[in-house]
Amino acid sequence: MVAILLGILSVIGKILLGILLLLLVVLLLILCTPICYRLRVKYQDEVLLAEVGGSWFLQLLRLRVTFQFGDSDSNLQYVVRIFGIPIKKGTAAKKEPGNEKGSEAQVNAADAETDKAEKEAVHAETGTTKASGAASEPQNISADEHRAEESLTAGEKPLITDFGDSGSKADAAYGSGRNSDGSARKKPTAEPGRWKYMPDPETEERAKKLKPEIVELERPGFLHRLLAQYGGLVGKIRKAIRRAADAYRGFRRKADPWIEYLRTESFRRLKNRIFRVLGRMLKHILPRKTEGWLLFGFEDPALTGELLGYMYAANLLMPKGWKVREEAVFDKQEIACDLMIRGHVFLGYLLLQILGLLLNRDTFRLIRLFLRERKKNKNTQ
Repeated sequence: MVAILLGILSVIGKILLGILLLLLVVLLLILCTPICYRLRVKYQDEVLLAEVGGSWFLQLLRLRVTFQFGDSDSNLQYVVRIFGIPIKKGTAAKKEPGNEKGSEAQVNAADAETDKAEKEAVHAETGTTKASGAASEPQNISADEHRAEESLTAGEKPLITDFGDSGSKADAAYGSGRNSDGSARKKPTAEPGRWKYMPDPETEERAKKLKPEIVELERPGFLHRLLAQYGGLVGKIRKAIRRAADAYRGFRRKADPWIEYLRTESFRRLKNRIFRVLGRMLKHILPRKTEGWLLFGFEDPALTGELLGYMYAANLLMPKGWKVREEAVFDKQEIACDLMIRGHVFLGYLLLQILGLLLNRDTFRLIRLFLRERKKNKNTQ
């Protein structure tokens, strides 16, 4: 039984050890295998071609992005390959300006026809509604006016029969020809085809009582107005000065330890080390090879020759991998080029530089100061 358990544990241990070794190998491959990159720029006959590519682990994984821009059209293409097999492709093309105008014109024409049809349908419906209303409206209006005129000529009080949802006893009394207290109401004045009712005297009296009284106050003097407007300004200025002084004292209390640290020799060593590490990383990332040719020419031949001389002088300052051939055209204006930039990056080298900077004793001193000041600020709050 014990032997069986030991055998199972040994198998599990071997599997875990194999997984750890595999992870270690993958990590070493990622850190020690360079990531190669290249950039190509070509400009000729007013057509720009830019290509960016990268590969890793003997081109096991490759990425390429191509952009082409010209007068007629432009497109963007990208492809990702694993073991040379494309697994991801994409294209974003822009149509020619002529085609775009044609398609826009067709869309605009279709929209115009649709709007025209909708307007015609709306006009037809509106005309039908107006015709039906014109046929029925005069009959209703004439019947109402006829009844109103008959009631007025007979000397009767016009009755209001439709009080709506907000009807009340006052409205009923008003329609019956009497006031709210039961007294008789004056006969309404009638106009041809219309009638109106006289207002209620009690309502007018209540409205007069509710009118606000206007009281004229004397205008205060200049000194009173000046004190009322600017009397509190001095106090506000004092409060603002006190708040600014308190904020400045708090800032100095927090900044004094950092100011003292900036004057120490530890900070100077850390600063110099940071600049050295950044310089090494930048030098490692910069391209190793630059190849191609450059053709240029201006309307003024003197300007072309002057620029060519500056380029020949600048070639002396270029690194070893600089292999660019300059050519000048003195009889016409032209610009063309075909440049290829290559380089590689080791992630392991960058990681070692960062770790060397973080594990420095001056960096630890800076971290301790930061944590101590942070804890002090929390306790103060």
